[in-house]
Amino acid sequence: MVIESESRALTTLTADLGEVVRVRLGFGADDDEKVGVLSAAFAAVIWYVFTRSVATADADLPSRLDEAFDLLGHLQATETV
Repeated sequence: MVIESESRALTTLTADLGEVVRVRLGFGADDDEKVGVLSAAFAAVIWYVFTRSVATADADLPSRLDEAFDLLGHLQATETV
């Protein structure tokens, strides 16, 4: 039951984020795949931080979200010397 609830929450969150991602990053109607992937990634991060905040009774959700999204910068490819 927990998995079903989380899946519905992520699906709803992803759908809502889709339009934000599309507008913010300038994607067009033909970019549904890119919008979907990015929206799903953002939704997963938001859901993870939210559930951890609830579990640890951490009320500073905005700061935790900022930190989490900053971490995504580590995923960028960098050149090695």
